[in-house]
Amino acid sequence: MTVDKSVDRKSSKRREEPLIAPDIPGWLAPQLDSPTFRLMIVAKLMDRLTSRQLAEFDLTYAQWRLLSRLAIHGDLTVRQVADIASVDRAEVSRAAPALEKKGLTDRRPSATGIPVLFATPKGRKQFELIARARNAFHRTLLADFDEEERRQFDRSIHKVAARLVEMGRTREFNRD
Repeated sequence: MTVDKSVDRKSSKRREEPLIAPDIPGWLAPQLDSPTFRLMIVAKLMDRLTSRQLAEFDLTYAQWRLLSRLAIHGDLTVRQVADIASVDRAEVSRAAPALEKKGLTDRRPSATGIPVLFATPKGRKQFELIARARNAFHRTLLADFDEEERRQFDRSIHKVAARLVEMGRTREFNRD
């Protein structure tokens, strides 16, 4: 990270402040100056590019989330997919019929009476094709990071995610 090491004239101490990229819309927001706020901006930018890439495969982001989880994990209920993908069940339920219509997924009854969804052979083949494109996207995205920076970045975002999960379990953040 580039750091401004200019001298604070009042105290004659060196100050180290991150240089902010003003060319990213919304990056600087008074009263919202937080790395986690900027993480949301990054996530939105990634979502937009991901949606564009998935459109080339005639899939929405919601459909990709469903197809990828089924291809990776096998038979899953709507609730299980929603939990694994951290999305609402309604999103999964809306994506399922579109993927079934395309022949990429199907459903079957389970012993519990709750239908399970699964990727068809065509769906698994489509998953492999898209996964290669998505992996290339992520490699390009992190191309400026060396291996240690990638590991540190992953550790840092994991800490944020773990804290969010913990916060989601507390009463204060679980008001319905």
